[in-house]
Amino acid sequence: MSHLISIVIPTFRRPDFLRDILSELTAQLPSDGSVEVVIVDNDSAGSARSAVPEDAAFRYIAEPRPGVAHARNTGVMQARGRFILFLDDDEMPGQGWLAAFLARAQAGDPVCFGPVQAQFTSPPPEDLAPILRDMFSRILPDPDGAEISGKRAYLGTGNSMFDSRLCFDSPPFDTHFNGGGEDVWLLRHLAEDRGLPFYWIAEAVVYEQVPAGRSTLAFIQERKYLGGMLRCVVESGAQGPARFLRLGKWMAIGAAQVGIFGSIGQFQALIGAKSAPVNLARSAAGRGKLMWWRHPYVSTAR
Repeated sequence: MSHLISIVIPTFRRPDFLRDILSELTAQLPSDGSVEVVIVDNDSAGSARSAVPEDAAFRYIAEPRPGVAHARNTGVMQARGRFILFLDDDEMPGQGWLAAFLARAQAGDPVCFGPVQAQFTSPPPEDLAPILRDMFSRILPDPDGAEISGKRAYLGTGNSMFDSRLCFDSPPFDTHFNGGGEDVWLLRHLAEDRGLPFYWIAEAVVYEQVPAGRSTLAFIQERKYLGGMLRCVVESGAQGPARFLRLGKWMAIGAAQVGIFGSIGQFQALIGAKSAPVNLARSAAGRGKLMWWRHPYVSTAR
């Protein structure tokens, strides 16, 4: 039987957790050979090789060029399945995960997304926990099967599936975004330029591992700053007058975030208020929106 789905897992120096992921996938793979697993090792030292089972359903591919966009592109180009199902190397599939995506592939849905739930390797600081849980989770209130292309800015390629015949003409990810953002850039193109619908698969849950090193205010502010930049960079790819209207809108929002939340957050930090990190994070996102033109994509791809 030909492959219907290729599960593509880009990985970089996480062999132990990757081994656990592949063990779970082994238990979920159908016996008819309709699903293959493609592991793309982005570590030039080949650290993931030993984690890949000696099984025909699994394929190991080395991609030594650094950057997640290179790794994703290589996985897409090497995949044999019609549908490309992306799974990050820090995401553990829940029970029924693959079956939920298989049902949507058989139905022919062009683009699908499943929930992501944060799972901390150690308890985060109490005042940072709500921000981190929101940052590392993707949980929408929409019912199963809902069309969610209007929420593309809040999505990403971790735990998502694409019909390669409709979505990919060539290597789909722009390598100017090798530092991150290659996925949201692609999603804007698919939703707006191609008009493809996106569907929510509520039962296809993965659990993202959040290490202790990310449970700091400094990490949160940096992540929010880069996220703010990307929001404007992605909207700059819109066609015609919409580009300027969207950029103006998000830069105005950024200015408000800096002025309002920055002032509140700094005052709260002085008096030791537990809610200070929330407002400081919002201010960092606002600074990113105002400084979007300094993103590497703007200087290298334009």
